[in-house]
Amino acid sequence: MKLGINLNRESVILKQIIKQLGFPINEGGIICEGRDFTFNEESKYILNIQQQELNVANKHSKIPFCDKLKFELLEQIVNLGHPIPRVSFYPSGKKACLVLTHDVEWEYTINELINRFLPIEESLGFRSTLFVRPVCADYGIKKIRLLLEESITKGHEIGTHGDNDGKDYYSHLSFEHIKREKEIMKSLNLNVKGVGNHGGFFLKRNWSEFEKAGYSYSRNKITQENLGGGKGFSYGTAWPWFPVIKSKQKKILEIYGHFQEGIWIDHTNEKGVQTLAGLTKPINLLCSGVEKHLEELLETGSQYNSAVCVIFHPEDFCDPKQISTIYHNFLIEAKNRKYWVTTAGELEKWWRRRMDLNLDVDYNGKDLQIYSQNSSGFTIEIMNIEKVENLFVNEKRCKPNKTIAL
Repeated sequence: MKLGINLNRESVILKQIIKQLGFPINEGGIICEGRDFTFNEESKYILNIQQQELNVANKHSKIPFCDKLKFELLEQIVNLGHPIPRVSFYPSGKKACLVLTHDVEWEYTINELINRFLPIEESLGFRSTLFVRPVCADYGIKKIRLLLEESITKGHEIGTHGDNDGKDYYSHLSFEHIKREKEIMKSLNLNVKGVGNHGGFFLKRNWSEFEKAGYSYSRNKITQENLGGGKGFSYGTAWPWFPVIKSKQKKILEIYGHFQEGIWIDHTNEKGVQTLAGLTKPINLLCSGVEKHLEELLETGSQYNSAVCVIFHPEDFCDPKQISTIYHNFLIEAKNRKYWVTTAGELEKWWRRRMDLNLDVDYNGKDLQIYSQNSSGFTIEIMNIEKVENLFVNEKRCKPNKTIAL
């Protein structure tokens, strides 16, 4: 019999959730000896949250609560009792991912980025995505392009930091501005794939506009101050997501942002006056608790197979030594926890491969046969492996282990 999830009558969002969890989808409409799987009310609640793109209260920001519900859905499927494979979340069976990004706001901060932040990453074998502003009153993009040439050669990625003219941050209001920014980047021989708007300004229609302009991923759903202060999972998920608009799945991938250090800055100067970060001397210090929060972010990410995306600005609005020490310790902790640390662009490429991977699964009560193509680099976990006597992967007999490298 064929094993898969019957989704012919379910929504496009639920299909995506099942693929996120790594289960094969059987378009033939058969699951476990022909029995239909019934999705309970909690499963429907996930759909409601994801479909409406709800911004939820602070109390939810500590954990990706939608992903928690998805894992409860996973348990429902596993409890059916049949052996069924799940595709690994990340390369080489890694359990969690950390996406490093930097928003470059001003020209004078480039040296801080090149000389302080990037060497920390490179010393650990990591690379990051640098979002720069194509149309900006504060710096010339051509000069920035030259300054970042060596970083690009080393493997760092460049993305568009949507801004319009550097004064109003409103490029999201006009497709012409979005298109113009993409064309400017292309004219500089920067084939950028991703866009992350300055200030996180975003409209739902922008997904379609980004796609039309030629972007393949967006980093615009950023945890905002009134939704947890850039300190958690306010949108309820830490997995990349293909937006669904009017019951149709978009091609562009949204990579959610879960932390930005700017929210943790104490903007009060020595006279007790609030100041604009980055525009004054480095008199502002990080609020207490940031290191503990970053550690908790990684702990939670490990628990929920998260793709944790962080945003660090190279501005010297706090003590450069202080922030670089915190950043270094954070990356060491991610490495010790065996995170896959990568750029936004690399995550996008992997996630598309994962979501496009198809497994054809047959089970006769004793033998489990798994067929797949283009599956190099993937690991699968076989649920209820104790029900398998003989395992075959692409017609090759394998020892029936719970985890198999394809």
